[in-house]
Amino acid sequence: MIYHLLIDRFTGDPHAKGRGFKGGTLPGVTAHLDYIQKLGADAILLSPFLRTAAYHGYHWTTDGCEIEPRFGTEENLLELIAEVHSRGMKIIADFVPNHCHLSNPLVKNHPSWFRHDAQGKPVGYFGYREMPCFDLDVPEASDFMIGMALRFCEWGFDALRIDHATGPSYGFLLRLRSALREQYPSVRIIGEVVGAEDFVLRDTTLTLFRQRAKSYGLQEARQMEYVGVLDGVLDYRYYGILYDFISRIRVRRDKDYDAVFRDEKLNRRLRRHFANYPPDFHLWLFLDNHDVNRALLLCHGDKVLLQRAMDFTKQWSRTFIMLYGTECGLTNRRPLSASVPYDDEHVRPCMTW
Repeated sequence: MIYHLLIDRFTGDPHAKGRGFKGGTLPGVTAHLDYIQKLGADAILLSPFLRTAAYHGYHWTTDGCEIEPRFGTEENLLELIAEVHSRGMKIIADFVPNHCHLSNPLVKNHPSWFRHDAQGKPVGYFGYREMPCFDLDVPEASDFMIGMALRFCEWGFDALRIDHATGPSYGFLLRLRSALREQYPSVRIIGEVVGAEDFVLRDTTLTLFRQRAKSYGLQEARQMEYVGVLDGVLDYRYYGILYDFISRIRVRRDKDYDAVFRDEKLNRRLRRHFANYPPDFHLWLFLDNHDVNRALLLCHGDKVLLQRAMDFTKQWSRTFIMLYGTECGLTNRRPLSASVPYDDEHVRPCMTW
């Protein structure tokens, strides 16, 4: 089990106003390792921690590997990694190769490293100009980003979660995987593969992809494209199948919850899903994450149903990710809306210790 946390919100001040930084730090994470381990976690997934223009870390602003001062220092990071390893646990970094913040010196100093549209304008992540996207097929940009990933491995991370893995080309991801495998053979690269934005297809597999999409659905076909490119993916298809099932059930208090998840149709769908991948391709299951509705909301506010959904997920004996706070009932009061700016704040509250 991997415990996924946002550094700023895990030990931040729950009473702080606004949507900016709330004071969570790397030493704060280290101080709560006993808590995390007692939950049964075998690993921790950290949100991005390089210098950043936003609390979540995805708007990184450094042309090196400098740590965000509000989170701590490089020494604090190394102390956290050492403490995690001393407990026999692993630690995973959230690596962001697709884009950075507009204020990053790389944007000004290396404009050719970034993607441009047909009119020569910079391509922004999800259309946001303040987040220009890298063109990682430019050799110098590719070398720079792979060098950053190697530094993460040098620090001691056991795996990298590739944020928005559908943005970079297959060629870059293959080069990244090869470089890391050569120097750090035990490090695994797991991609966030979801959504239609920037999804890149190899021409030679376009026909196969269309056949898969027709047979298995778009999300399944998209994930299957990364077999042989990455070591695994975050399993959004599992997430979709499970909540499609949960959305259609209403469990009475006096009903056998365990019997609900013995539903043969649900189990058959999931067995077919897992059979689509080779045994050495990692599917990381989850009930929620920092970008989607909290699991308790999706389980109709029913904590017993949430616990049974978690038990059901664990029974597959695959890597399982739990978002911070899910264990103590953190939830959003209404569904997230894609049309409301910064609506994801509702699933990223501070823990109330």
